[in-house]
Amino acid sequence: MAVIQRVVKPRTKRGKRILLKKEPKIIENTKHCVFIPGRKSSLLVSSCMKDLLKLKKPDAVMLTQKNDILPFDDAVQIEKLLQKHDSSLFFFSSHNKKRPNNLVLGRTYDQHILDMFELGIESYKGCSEFKGLSEISAGVKPVLVFLVNNLTVINN
Repeated sequence: MAVIQRVVKPRTKRGKRILLKKEPKIIENTKHCVFIPGRKSSLLVSSCMKDLLKLKKPDAVMLTQKNDILPFDDAVQIEKLLQKHDSSLFFFSSHNKKRPNNLVLGRTYDQHILDMFELGIESYKGCSEFKGLSEISAGVKPVLVFLVNNLTVINN
């Protein structure tokens, strides 16, 4: 038995435009990103975020004021910020005694957080330390390498 597809036919030109925007695209739109500094952020993490901002530049926003947010405890504040800036990716920086030089990467779908990754930065070389990387052109897709030295597995 065939499945009946119920597609609502548009009655107005505005309705037709809305339905055309919802259709699948051959080339998807770029994902916008928000860089959020935490209440405390070290110089190492701040410079890392600035370099990542340079790589994502036309589609990224760096917030200047410090935010008192704990992303893993309460995600509502981050979801509101992302909805305000119409973005689906975020970088959150923080620094404290328990987790020094901390960077949280996350993505959302339909204004709800899908997943978050928490990274601790031990050593970092910025773009200014390499020859020829002082100016990064727009539209370049970089390769990021994350090196894991000590991997420990804890079974509960």
